[in-house]
Amino acid sequence: MSLDNFLREMDERQSREYSQLLLFDTDDTAQWSDPKKQYFVRVFYHTRGHFDRLLWTRLVYAPTAKDKRRILDYMAEEAGLEGRKNRPSHERLFAVFAESLGVDLTPEITEGEDYLPFARDFNNGLIQWFRKNDWESGEVGFAAYERLDNVDYEFMYKLAQSVRVPERAMVFFRVHKEARHFEKTSGNLPQVWRRNEDKVRNAFDFIYNHQLKMWKGLSDAVGKYNG
Repeated sequence: MSLDNFLREMDERQSREYSQLLLFDTDDTAQWSDPKKQYFVRVFYHTRGHFDRLLWTRLVYAPTAKDKRRILDYMAEEAGLEGRKNRPSHERLFAVFAESLGVDLTPEITEGEDYLPFARDFNNGLIQWFRKNDWESGEVGFAAYERLDNVDYEFMYKLAQSVRVPERAMVFFRVHKEARHFEKTSGNLPQVWRRNEDKVRNAFDFIYNHQLKMWKGLSDAVGKYNG
């Protein structure tokens, strides 16, 4: 099997799994009450708001100056710096979405009242996997994580549309749906595939399955909420 076919099969499998989740049933999400929308925002925040831990882990354990500079460039883009352009950070874009639904994220950032066990397990599991695997596996895993963004945010974009937020609140989802971070992080992937196909398969299997488990946890948590 070619690398391209493998990647396509992984994406298609993931999309099929996502389509079975209540979280991504826009007929259901369009009926959410305002309190349920706000609960979703607070819980969802913790599935992406701790990404800085992963980036810091990658940075401080990077083996070469070139690797460190590449991660710093990535972090700069997350912060909204693209060359000489200064744009809102991804964190700020998410805050705009939250605020459009009446949610101030400060209590979640400082106290984490809705940092549920499934989200904590997701974040800790990522750190553990990247810490215990070699750097090259980590590069493959990070490329898988970035590729999955495009799959995930196709679904998340439709969810955000269904809860009827203003266009300015959609920017966070549009940016991630259209991002091409995979192309920027997958430079060595073809060589690794030719040399050690199992290393690529194992990294993608972990990242995709770990992400699916997280979405199932979020879907279950929001589905059970009756506030």
